[in-house]
Amino acid sequence: MQLTSTTDYAIRIVCYLAAQRQMISTSELSQELSVPSNYIPKITKKLKQAGIIKACEGTNGGYMLAKQPENISLMEIISGYPDGLKGNAIPMCAQVVGIVDAYDALINDRPYKRKYEPEEAIRMISNGECGAFSKKLIQCLTAAAKQPEWLKVTKSQA
Repeated sequence: MQLTSTTDYAIRIVCYLAAQRQMISTSELSQELSVPSNYIPKITKKLKQAGIIKACEGTNGGYMLAKQPENISLMEIISGYPDGLKGNAIPMCAQVVGIVDAYDALINDRPYKRKYEPEEAIRMISNGECGAFSKKLIQCLTAAAKQPEWLKVTKSQA
């Protein structure tokens, strides 16, 4: 998969904001990530529209994540950026990868969070705590997670 430079910048910005966990200025993003300063507003506008980051204006303004890093998938950044795609405009393949990525992030330990039981992960995804997924996709994930083969794989990861 080849990424455009703008998508690459968007990924770097989200990763940097996830690591910092505080408001970061445009100039800091530009300097630390070697992203041209004139690109930052264009990129952050799209990330903000996708609900990935939030912005604060003013002297002490800047950008920070709009949700917890573990609830943001790489596919969410790529599929929603730079075209600003939402809902059914996102290709089904990207939607499937996104929901499976969210589920995987929840059921596995991460340095910054504990793992959740599969049932709790499904509940969190169903409640929209990990992004917005279609009801049909959530039903498919729920059905798949109940299959004996799926449960074996999930338990073998534990």
